[in-house]
Amino acid sequence: MMGLTEEVQEKNADQDNSDLIDSTNKDGVAKKRSAKTNLHELCARQHWKGPVYQCCNEEGPDHHKLFTYKVSVDVEEKLTTLECYGNPRANKKAAAENAAEAALWCLKNMGYQLINK
Repeated sequence: MMGLTEEVQEKNADQDNSDLIDSTNKDGVAKKRSAKTNLHELCARQHWKGPVYQCCNEEGPDHHKLFTYKVSVDVEEKLTTLECYGNPRANKKAAAENAAEAALWCLKNMGYQLINK
């Protein structure tokens, strides 16, 4: 099992994700697809099981909760499970998206192509 440190996650948040841009909208402006969508499609393309998201931590008072998610991906060629943790976020959707971004960063650095070029 692998996990990302906070330092690597910060680097992930700051990096240019231009390789995640998939198409353009009707005005010809590039639109960015969600990291969760890209991760799911990468898993499907590689014939892996879909990513599994889990809320692993809730902290703070009820009126100001922060959620931390982890995503697990079975990388079948390497017989391993990749586990990536996102940074705490104010809502669950953003926390899961952040975890997916971390997983995509790891998979990209393991040599997997994120989108069809």
